Amino acid sequence: MVEFSILSWEFYNLHLYVPLHSCFFTVFLDQTPEEIERTKQFSYEVIDLLKNCPQCCMVFNKFIPSYHHHFGRQCRVADYGFSKLIELFEAIPDIINVSPMSKQ
Repeated sequence: MVEFSILSWEFYNLHLYVPLHSCFFTVFLDQTPEEIERTKQFSYEVIDLLKNCPQCCMVFNKFIPSYHHHFGRQCRVADYGFSKLIELFEAIPDIINVSPMSKQ
């Protein structure tokens, strides 16, 4: 299982990437069945979006504008039963990993 860790809440210093084995997502007890299904679909969209990025990697604060540009619609976190984007990412830890950017 891929470990999900955030060492800094300064999102401009974080990047997103797709782990090599992406196939699972976490169900949170307060999600409705519709939100669970949307979260599953979101996980496939994340893979689709990030596979077009160099090294399947993106800076955290670029995700929302990139999602909107790629899919032609807003990414509304509340549609998935969450209030913050980071919480939505935590629901799909085997799909996406959030980690500090390396100094390359």
